[in-house]
Amino acid sequence: MKESLVASRFPVERLVGEPGTVHRLLESLPGSPFFRHDSQRPLALDLLVIDEASMMDVGLLAKVFEALPKEARLILVGDKDQLASVEAGSVLGDLCAASPPNRFTEAFRQEFGSLAGNAAPPASGPGLEAPLRDSVVQLVERYRAGPESPIYPVSDAVISGDFPGFQAAVEASRGTVQSRLLPGARELRAALGPRLQEGFESVLGSTEGHDPLKCLRQFQVLCAVRRGPYGVEGLNRLTETVLREAGLIGRPRSVFDEWYHGRLVLVTVNDPQLGLFNGDVGIVLADPEGGRLDVCFPGSRGGEVRRVAPVRLPKVETAFALTVHKSQGSEFDHVLVVLPDRMSPVLTRELIYTAITRARKSVEVWAPEAVLREAMESRVERTSGLQQALRGQGSA
Repeated sequence: MKESLVASRFPVERLVGEPGTVHRLLESLPGSPFFRHDSQRPLALDLLVIDEASMMDVGLLAKVFEALPKEARLILVGDKDQLASVEAGSVLGDLCAASPPNRFTEAFRQEFGSLAGNAAPPASGPGLEAPLRDSVVQLVERYRAGPESPIYPVSDAVISGDFPGFQAAVEASRGTVQSRLLPGARELRAALGPRLQEGFESVLGSTEGHDPLKCLRQFQVLCAVRRGPYGVEGLNRLTETVLREAGLIGRPRSVFDEWYHGRLVLVTVNDPQLGLFNGDVGIVLADPEGGRLDVCFPGSRGGEVRRVAPVRLPKVETAFALTVHKSQGSEFDHVLVVLPDRMSPVLTRELIYTAITRARKSVEVWAPEAVLREAMESRVERTSGLQQALRGQGSA
């Protein structure tokens, strides 16, 4: 959300505080599962907007409700078809399933019309008696890749589990979306190396005046798994080899050193004192004058740069390749998705859909056809009891 606000030139100084994580808002207590803000010390706000709400788990959302003042309003924004949180529950999906979207009562339509000047569309079909009937709204305009982007028919086919439809939409996209057969592990470098060099050259650059901090979101490799040649660890190593041979990144100063010019890093632990939080991406850059290495992060106001010495950083990992889970909430111009060479429990249509919809301009999916087809036939199945509780059929 912060990236989108800055990119749209929204005056973020008008907000009460800077957009941040839910953990930062509630103020985590070190070494404790509890937060500073709870029912006894509620948040000082009238309205709370939580973006990427599909990533919220049941426990964390319960803590949010405890900390909200009774008069405050909560707006959850997200894509119900994306991957759910890695923790318990699928809150946004359960809320939407309990009450079909855009089913408005007549009283709500009249109130909306008096405030907005035009009436809400009339609802038809089932759902008018659902518990959240006036609270679940499905937006139909798509902005990430543009309203006419051929990426959307592809992602729609994926989330529907329609493999023939996926193939047809890929062909109709005329190269915006590409589906490629995954090479064997021994052929991976020869097949993927040129694409990795081309993609990250747009990020790292080799021309005078190139600003890598402004290009961090131009290209990203996404993986379904962490280990193996087709996982995050293997592809990060492969990318480092390819980029080092091309002269786009430096070398560590010793065998015991993991830092080098051009390394992309992902912060994986919150550090409020440094103002860095889980999911922040930075790049290691050498000081042109002294050669000192600093990890640079884009500033919250768009133009500023934060330079942090590597020794001060919280836990980080190399980020040329990320898992699809770690990429949620981010968007990139061009995305390269690599699935493993065999089926895995993590491979589902939600994972592929989430990966594809990270892209603004183009996306490539490298996978065996059989694995891709089976993954699109698999769905994430979670039961939290939330739907039943909302319908008065049990307790969550």
